[in-house]
Amino acid sequence: FHFIPHIWAQDTLVSCADTISAITNFDFSTVGSSNPAYNSYTIHGDTVDIYRSGVYFAIFYYPEQASNCILLQPIVVLVDTALIKPPKSIDLGPDASFCEGYVHPLNAGSGFESYHWNTGAIDSATTVYGFGAYSVTAHYCGFDYSDTITITQNNSLMVDLGPDQNDCTPVSVTLDAGTGYESYLWSTGEQTQQINADTTGEYTVQVSLNGCIGRDTVTIVCNVGIANPSDCSDAFSLTPNPGNDIVSITQKCGRYKNITLSVSGSDGKQLAKTTGSIANINTYLNQLMPALSPAVYIVRIETENERYYFKWMIVR
Repeated sequence: FHFIPHIWAQDTLVSCADTISAITNFDFSTVGSSNPAYNSYTIHGDTVDIYRSGVYFAIFYYPEQASNCILLQPIVVLVDTALIKPPKSIDLGPDASFCEGYVHPLNAGSGFESYHWNTGAIDSATTVYGFGAYSVTAHYCGFDYSDTITITQNNSLMVDLGPDQNDCTPVSVTLDAGTGYESYLWSTGEQTQQINADTTGEYTVQVSLNGCIGRDTVTIVCNVGIANPSDCSDAFSLTPNPGNDIVSITQKCGRYKNITLSVSGSDGKQLAKTTGSIANINTYLNQLMPALSPAVYIVRIETENERYYFKWMIVR
């Protein structure tokens, strides 16, 4: 009986690096002589560097134990890998929606051996400039880790100033564009979240967030003019209101020969406009009325120096 030693202590060698050094249990230099028949299989020295995964055999002549004794040991070598996938992960964050022109940075995190983005980038972090799906695959210890984020276009930034108002009291109405925006710009030139509207007319706000722009307009309507002379302050009237088939604009003071009339929807979009005498204006308005759906409309009367608003309701 002869004791047959193992050349290597393990039958499987694993390394996350791209090479591994296999060290024998004893120094090969103690071998008295090598059998020329096995020279092509003999490992010379006590350490060998292996650069590729596979099954390797160590075979050499071992005369110390018995004549013509040959040691053979297969060994499984796994380089650039692990037996069990390491607990690593990549998180590019949730899908996102941005406006045109927004630049978005992406980061796959550190600690991986290599990175490959579907954009062609090979670093751990990159910056994307358009919309679509962006993915990255990172390599570590023989395993691949990946994640994908989808970036879509969103230009619908909503801001709501509420419905139009026709209450002249109190003296001013507070308009609020809401919180959470980066900037505010009102048609009055103010740049705050809230403003006080103390004059009859249209008020528009523009807000921005992450490159997106949102707008809304509200009309503050009183049945008196913006600029009132000392007498005849209620220069015009519109009756009947509500109405269904006929309408009449009356000039109380009788001093205006021509006026300009415009009709807008509650959303502020102008539907009709004309200029002429009161008689012509009434003819035009009554011809227009049958074509209008039941709703609330804004009627604006302009003179040379003054402007008057009415909230006109049509019912059927």
